[in-house]
Amino acid sequence: MALASEPSFIDTELHQVVTSDVPSGERTLVLRHDDCFALFNEIGDIDAETRSEAGLYRAGVRHLSRLTLSVAGQRPLLLASVQRDDNVLLAVNLTNADVRGEGGRIVLPRGTLHITRTRFIWNGVCHELLRVRNFALNAIAVELVIRFYSDFENIVDVRAQRRMDAARRRYEHVEVDSVTQSCLGRDEVLRETVVDCHTAPEAITADTLRYRLQIGSRGEKNISLAFGCSAQNRPVQIATFTRSLAAAEELARREARSPTQVQASDPVFNTWLRRAAADMGMLLTVTPQGRIPAAGIPWLDATFGRDAINAAFAMLWMWPEIARNTLRRLAATQSGDSGAGHGAELGKIVNEARGGQPTNFYGVDTTPLFVMLAGAYFQRTADLAFMTELWPSISAALRWIDVYGDVDGDGFVETRPRTSNEPAQYGWKSSPDAIFHSDGRVATGPLALCEVQGYVYAARLGAARIARSLGDVPRAITLVEQAQALQARFNTAFWCTDIESYALALDGDKQPCRVRASNAGQCLYTGIAQAERARQILAGLGDEHFFSGWGVRTVAENELRYNPMSYHNGSVWPLDNALMAAGAARNDDKAFALRILNSQFEAARHFDLLRLPELFCGFKRRGRETPLQCPVACSPHSGSAAAPFLMMQSVLGVGIDALDGQIVLAHPVLPDGLNELSVRGLSVGEASVDFTVRRHGGSVSVSVERREGKVDLVIRS
Repeated sequence: MALASEPSFIDTELHQVVTSDVPSGERTLVLRHDDCFALFNEIGDIDAETRSEAGLYRAGVRHLSRLTLSVAGQRPLLLASVQRDDNVLLAVNLTNADVRGEGGRIVLPRGTLHITRTRFIWNGVCHELLRVRNFALNAIAVELVIRFYSDFENIVDVRAQRRMDAARRRYEHVEVDSVTQSCLGRDEVLRETVVDCHTAPEAITADTLRYRLQIGSRGEKNISLAFGCSAQNRPVQIATFTRSLAAAEELARREARSPTQVQASDPVFNTWLRRAAADMGMLLTVTPQGRIPAAGIPWLDATFGRDAINAAFAMLWMWPEIARNTLRRLAATQSGDSGAGHGAELGKIVNEARGGQPTNFYGVDTTPLFVMLAGAYFQRTADLAFMTELWPSISAALRWIDVYGDVDGDGFVETRPRTSNEPAQYGWKSSPDAIFHSDGRVATGPLALCEVQGYVYAARLGAARIARSLGDVPRAITLVEQAQALQARFNTAFWCTDIESYALALDGDKQPCRVRASNAGQCLYTGIAQAERARQILAGLGDEHFFSGWGVRTVAENELRYNPMSYHNGSVWPLDNALMAAGAARNDDKAFALRILNSQFEAARHFDLLRLPELFCGFKRRGRETPLQCPVACSPHSGSAAAPFLMMQSVLGVGIDALDGQIVLAHPVLPDGLNELSVRGLSVGEASVDFTVRRHGGSVSVSVERREGKVDLVIRS
């Protein structure tokens, strides 16, 4: 383990995360709207000197690196902080510390003042209402000081802890009720942080506001502020606190909310689902093609193709609009030029785009996942008009799979570096040491990852169904034949009898990496795994080496490179577990799907706001010990927010085929401790149903409370 003074590096996606300081034990409070988010400490301050990632960001640039409040010259004391269920509003409740005068005499006892910092973000502006109430028997005079600073650092540099001077020139402008800090960046973009004081201070400078309050007994004073993040291509208009809050709440009620609602009989379980749904809504970001999920806060607050697709897939049964917007956005940014740089190849789907611009086209899995999602979306919605619009992009992606994905012509899609800066492999486990042999050697050469072959298999079958519906029967037949040939070839080349699992990958010499990894579990939900082998894999995933008690690890603990604190070699990822639960359900193992759901819920109970992070440590669950969060994990994260709903779909056995006008509940079961679970507003085309699953001893029943339109609800018990 590295000493506290030595930086440790954990590779996530393309960029390294550097954690040189000891992580603070304080809570991190998060607010977000569209391309603007903020990370505060537990008292609502921003202090990047104490916690490097803290700040108010817009479009990947930090507009506030400091925002601190002092009361009579001292840091206020925390009473409690509350984030509303819809994630719109944050309220931090504080009080004053003892304030001493001459001779050490206490002139303002601790707990005299109740200070509430109420905040939300809307359209690039962080609004704050400070309310100070006096509970003394006499009037008091107290000074509140707010200090602020904008370093205008890029999130990528903050992430790597590179202290960069982001400005070519800086400007400051002070008026009686506002301050503007400006930066002409090295990219020639002028950015501004505007501090708008709806309540004018008694004294104001370029980085400080001073309020000298006279408050009578039982009286209160309010201070209204707004911090706007503006750039040449992202102007900002600062409206009032009340008007902006009303707009933010309306969005949360309508567009940032799934049309299908799930209600559980257990209050804590219900709160978990509500928080996950609210996190998904909060992560949705406006694009020209509609609102799609950003990957996660803070490091991945951008379009990541793989993450957006996985979140859309997990939410598809409840919220198909996310998949539609994601497909449309990724089609619009699909590479049309193999010489465009950033690893671009004709037909490839972008994996990462920051500031609206593609920053890399790596990701051997993103292109087949795009086609796979298109096939799943079509089955869910029967939206043939959209498939007609999307078909050129689907065809281009399929061509990439055949031409660029399989350069050596062995029938498997391989990952390989396209540029000198690209990792040797770039699947979802992108850490440099994530693909290795059983003796610990890192695998080299073009790597055929096992789960990617499953994505290609499912992509071809999904595309075949679309092609058939579009009238291209010969293409559909060819795609099915390609999928079947791949399945046979895969089950021969990848199966390792000695570990009773699929190889993690084939290396450049076509030698299997005989490592027990969760990647093989993802082969179950794509359907490429043969039935008997699926049963063997599920048995292995549930043993003591794989299953930590909180979920399935990314690598079994008896593998040489296992490290429960690593990013990809032994940690537990909620989305990875949800995909394995879906695979278990597909192979009629509801017991294992339930085991994953129950363990993930138990883990969530130990995290702040019941919010599952991007990943957490894979240490074995012991007694009353809690799961440990990895310091580099994003939270909230779109995959982890979507994971509970894919797990719920798996245990309920929900399958929707809009072409047949049918909703199927295949062998539904309920999680431990739940006697009842209701699904409201599940739609198929113009029709919709409400139904409830109830426990009766060792069995369940399903009742339909409402049905509108033509849709069949089929129960298979």
